[in-house]
Amino acid sequence: MCGFIGILDTRPAAPVAPVPDDDTLATVVGECLERDLDAVLAGRATPEVYAGGDARLVGLWEMTDAAKERDSMVRLAREPERRRRFARIAERLERFVEGEEKAIAARGARLGSLALERVNASLVKVKDIAWAISREIALPVERSLALGGVEDPKNASESRLWELVKLSSTLDNIDRLEVRGRDSAGFSTVLSYGAPEPFDAFEARIAAEGLDSEYARRQALTDLVGGTILRGEGPLHRSLTFVFKVAAEVGKLGDNVRFLRDQVSRDRLFQIALESGFAHGTTVAHTRWASNGIINIRNCHPVDHRTEGDAERIQGTIQVALNGDVDNYAELRGSYESQTGRRIPAGITTDTKIIACWIEKYLVEGHPLPEAFRRAVADFRGSAAIAMHSDLAPGKIFLSLKGSGQAIYVGLASDRLIFASETYGLVNETARYFRLDGEKLFAPGDPASQGQIVILDSTRPGLTGIVSRSHSGVEVPVRPEDVRVSEITTRDIDRRGYEHFFLKEVCEAPESIAKTLRGKFELASGKNGREVEFRLGEEIFPAAIEKGLKKGRIRRIHLIGQGTASVAAMAIAYLLERYLAGTEIQVAAHKASELSGFHIREDMKDTLVVAVTQSGTTTDTNRAIDMVASRGASTLAIVNRRNSHITDKVEGVFYTSDGRDVEMSVASTKAFYSQVVAGAILAARIAAVLGTVPAARLAEDLEDLATLPRWMEQVLASRERIAEAARATAPTRKHWAVVGSGPNKIAAEEVRIKLSELCYKSIACDHIEDKKHIDLSAEPLVLVLAAGNGEAVLGDCVKDVAIFRAHKAVPIVVAAQGEERFRPYAEHVIHVPRASETVSIFLNTMAGHLWGYHAALALGEEASFLKNIRSVVAPELAETSPRGRRPTARLDPATVAHRLREYYREWSERKRKGRYHSDLSSETGANLALLFRYAIDRAPLELFEVEFGRPGTRAGVYLEFLANLNHAIDDLSRPIDAIKHQAKTVTVGTSRIEELPPGVLFDAVREAGVRSAEMAYRDLQTVDRMQPALARCDGFTLYRVENLDSMGNPNSSTRISIEKKGGVSKKIKSRAEKGAPLAGSKRSIVLHKEVFVGVGKGDGRRVVILPLYDDRFRVSRLLLLHVGYVENLAVEEKIRVLGVGYEDIKNAVTESDVEWRDDYLAGLSPEILLTSAADRVAEGIVRKVQGGN
Repeated sequence: MCGFIGILDTRPAAPVAPVPDDDTLATVVGECLERDLDAVLAGRATPEVYAGGDARLVGLWEMTDAAKERDSMVRLAREPERRRRFARIAERLERFVEGEEKAIAARGARLGSLALERVNASLVKVKDIAWAISREIALPVERSLALGGVEDPKNASESRLWELVKLSSTLDNIDRLEVRGRDSAGFSTVLSYGAPEPFDAFEARIAAEGLDSEYARRQALTDLVGGTILRGEGPLHRSLTFVFKVAAEVGKLGDNVRFLRDQVSRDRLFQIALESGFAHGTTVAHTRWASNGIINIRNCHPVDHRTEGDAERIQGTIQVALNGDVDNYAELRGSYESQTGRRIPAGITTDTKIIACWIEKYLVEGHPLPEAFRRAVADFRGSAAIAMHSDLAPGKIFLSLKGSGQAIYVGLASDRLIFASETYGLVNETARYFRLDGEKLFAPGDPASQGQIVILDSTRPGLTGIVSRSHSGVEVPVRPEDVRVSEITTRDIDRRGYEHFFLKEVCEAPESIAKTLRGKFELASGKNGREVEFRLGEEIFPAAIEKGLKKGRIRRIHLIGQGTASVAAMAIAYLLERYLAGTEIQVAAHKASELSGFHIREDMKDTLVVAVTQSGTTTDTNRAIDMVASRGASTLAIVNRRNSHITDKVEGVFYTSDGRDVEMSVASTKAFYSQVVAGAILAARIAAVLGTVPAARLAEDLEDLATLPRWMEQVLASRERIAEAARATAPTRKHWAVVGSGPNKIAAEEVRIKLSELCYKSIACDHIEDKKHIDLSAEPLVLVLAAGNGEAVLGDCVKDVAIFRAHKAVPIVVAAQGEERFRPYAEHVIHVPRASETVSIFLNTMAGHLWGYHAALALGEEASFLKNIRSVVAPELAETSPRGRRPTARLDPATVAHRLREYYREWSERKRKGRYHSDLSSETGANLALLFRYAIDRAPLELFEVEFGRPGTRAGVYLEFLANLNHAIDDLSRPIDAIKHQAKTVTVGTSRIEELPPGVLFDAVREAGVRSAEMAYRDLQTVDRMQPALARCDGFTLYRVENLDSMGNPNSSTRISIEKKGGVSKKIKSRAEKGAPLAGSKRSIVLHKEVFVGVGKGDGRRVVILPLYDDRFRVSRLLLLHVGYVENLAVEEKIRVLGVGYEDIKNAVTESDVEWRDDYLAGLSPEILLTSAADRVAEGIVRKVQGGN
């Protein structure tokens, strides 16, 4: 889980709107705000022109957007009074929003639902504009001046002020992207000079200030560590690169960016450079969650191409950031080092390094940088998003995306281009963007055309500044219709001071519910007591559906959703069933995928389907709605997002909250609450239409619902007590369960989902009464949701909890305030307000959400403790020696042992208290206990090799300790808002080669009807590597292998038969035509599971035989390919084709006391090299060399 971001100036273009002066902006704002709710209610304005109406608000937004352009922002930086005026305009808008929110809550119901929806939509736009002026214009300018330590902005250069604005915005976006990873962060800024004079003036100034020795020291730094300065001096331009980095695996969100800001503000050389009249400035910034390489400054991105060896081979530097993985890193690294004689430094273990080195390889071969970049990224396997800039290409950014596990978005502003790995990394600059496509085959049928490259050019604005092509070089123009408009702003993604989005969103739930309730009904006194006046207009509850219910046409109601929304559908169905009890209407809740798969009928005119969805884009839900609507069903949707896909598919839409209540956490919370509230209102409306429930009861139920925000605030107020319960219990048990009865079983289903998402566990969910019959032998932690249960049920719940405790389970009970009967048996009792059964669904759920959040924090705290230990071990270990052979320790073992002893005592104490029972594997825990003793000199090293299978050296101990700490930290880490190791998880799922690569061998594999899934990944790599040596494939034979033993090995009964032939094989007779015993080389291939490259013993034909696997990884088929070889290849191509075989030949030659030279391969044909054993090839080389001597 990583993220990257950058902003690139472009040649000035016509702004989207005139850059506003503050007086004009203030006037337009004033005109908009005159049309408030009271004006609408009094008839002085219509809902369509509330707050100025759509057209006026769009114009105001465009003025705000134009104020972010270079000229405007520089002017704001230079004029403090103008900044203050902008701030006052924002304050005026914010006061308007605050007042209108109160007015709508008090009087909005008078409008009717349609008018109220229009007012809500306009008010959301006013909020966005206020936020943009305050947080995206005025405040960033202040922060940029602080970043640059600018004391006199009036006399500062325009280029310095603008570069600081861009850099400050970039760092703000890295702060937002840290939710995807935060163990390190860094950026490099390349300042390019179009003429030598400003560059010379910069160097003269630093000499005058006595900074030339510091300048020289920082130029001497290696591995692109923080503080590095790179000085580029080419024939056409000069450049300076400044690097800022931080690596700190122990810390919290925001720490890294604060550190980087401090470093920039105190860097005098950088500040002088910004004043020096440079022509272009490009920045690539990255935040990292390590998946490859230990956490240190050298592995922090960006990473450059420089390596250990002879003099640098290019004049300039290549700097790269990566999200994802280069799966063939080891292969490429070996090839690079063997071909160039250079070595990747020992302290750099991130796979990102090979990207820069591989680009350099193609540059040295004579390719221009754009082509070198294209060729390099085409060679990488895996799901990867790559950003690169270089002083060899001033004012350009190179981007590449391949696979589905990552993303790159390019934002389009009138005078700048922005790239980011998430949309929320660019929305503070622009709402317009397009997304790169890493999955599409841009040339149909050509797998090499998968993956997109985009080059951003500062000399051209907008889409004209973008060059786009596939990884194979096919042009992929970005068209205006590819540009999208973001539906979120930085207002939606601001954490508001909360540590995590999850907690922020739970705490916002009462407000979301209040907005969902707002204006939907009014309670009044009638002849027979309290009555409800519903305000659900035609757009929410169409008259046709009301008529269908009254006339009896609608006899079935299905509630559908996926994931959390499907649980909301269950809750709504429960409420609706109660209201419709005794009627003939059937009510059911389904997963949307279940409805479309198993409950579709040809004629569904008697059915109402209510879709519940947060985004309105859920494929399963939208597809189900399409299917039922085409069969005549009536349709409604409960959705959070205004104008989303589903709103065009249904007859009525009930928006939750304000129609755009964005959730950033993967684990949805406030949307669930609001969906159920909306569904409860719809259920009450249906009951009122059918007259199945007395009006007084409906009034009572809805009045109860209206109190829900207040009850939820009380649950939030008890957060610390819930946290104590989670901290004390969550880490102590491996197996967890959530249980409830009646409607609380629905709450349990929702809490189970959140616990799984937050804590990465497979969790059981049962009825309370069933739990004692199922898996109490596992001695689980059991979260019991019992608040709101009636007395008849509650007494039994107490007995069941007593049984749980007797079986050594750990019960945590959520109960109503004042309920103390669980105390003797429960480990902890979490009290929530005493409320109705319906309201208690929400209170139980919220308590469960909060418990899950704090449980994840508790598990993560144990990981943080282990990270502290790792921070002692990792720096003491250089992973390889200078020659890349063995691990070596750098510091005195006594120093390391001393540092570790205190940690050992605390580790032992935590272990005794069961703090690692939940998720640490027993093997890793046992290993750490042993390794601690070796590391602190409490166990003899001679036993180490017996226990761990590696030499008993200090370095061996530290390396094993580090590996086990990594496993433990991985087991225990809980990122809360994101999916743990999303990059790696998705990569594993998507970076397998779904389409076979191009080439003569793979063309034959495709012709034989073989799927890539049948080939082992290592075999795919082997075949792909061989292909340059092959001129043709003349035919194939596909064999079936049968009767293997239970382990997948051949035995005396194993037989082989022919399934299919192609090409020359059709003319070749085989003993396997009608089946034959498996024998010879084919038997060896099945036994050893290896690709065979050689010559047929009977006929001397050149063949390649591939093992093909079934889903149990047994060799079920063999594919024999008849091949022909090219006559010769360049030596470097032969090395690449050989792969590890090159090292085997080289080692065999040097063992004969012959010094190795790559040109020994020049006289050997590709066929000889691939079909002959390494020692045979080596013997021939040795004979030739010694004979020559």
